[in-house]
Amino acid sequence: MKNFKWCVWLIPAKNHHWNSLTNGFPVHMTVKSFLEREEAESFLTENFDPVYLKIVSNPIAEYDEDFSALYYRVESARNWFPENPHISFYYSYEQSLKVVEAKGGALFDQIVIANCQNHFRNWTYEILLH
Repeated sequence: MKNFKWCVWLIPAKNHHWNSLTNGFPVHMTVKSFLEREEAESFLTENFDPVYLKIVSNPIAEYDEDFSALYYRVESARNWFPENPHISFYYSYEQSLKVVEAKGGALFDQIVIANCQNHFRNWTYEILLH
């Protein structure tokens, strides 16, 4: 299993329809990964403004030796965005992925830290700001 350690995510409202397209985690944009908890807690907690993320690509499947992901690229709207920002929709530990159709955009108004150290269906997260 891939260990992303602690991550900083942006997520939309829990009731956003995109969340029904995932397989066991909230739809999110990873801002930073492979952090210790303390680093994740201190990252981006000041001057955070909600950001509207618009999908600008077809679905992209990425396969690693023990982790696969389906995501869509989004426009880079802030100087602190990661390189090649994207919204994650589907994960697998196999070489097969379900293609989900997502269109449009969403307001990502919550910043969370996620403990991504076990199976993705067991990842936990805590809202820092909303």
